[in-house]
Amino acid sequence: MTDPTGALFAQWLGLNPNFHGDQVRNVYTTTGGTISPIDRMSLVQSASAIALTLPAGPRDGCPLTIKNLGAGALTLTSTIDGTAGTTNVASLGTLRLTWYAAANTWLAL
Repeated sequence: MTDPTGALFAQWLGLNPNFHGDQVRNVYTTTGGTISPIDRMSLVQSASAIALTLPAGPRDGCPLTIKNLGAGALTLTSTIDGTAGTTNVASLGTLRLTWYAAANTWLAL
């Protein structure tokens, strides 16, 4: 009989990189739109500049990674580190965030 707890523990230790669900959930290629805060990992792939909005997170500690793989710059409108406004993510740049519900903001990691 296999030990499901042992299997989960092995996955938690990172022996299975897919355990945490960090697969790309959505690929954003249009000139505008809204990133889903439950994506965990979002890919932006646009040949030209792109502007997207990131709404509030669904729960405290919700992680989100945004990778700009396109040639164009990404302008992200959201509240990050307590400041509402825009954040620019250059081509090939990555932005790692965690939702902090007590302050109603995404925290850049």
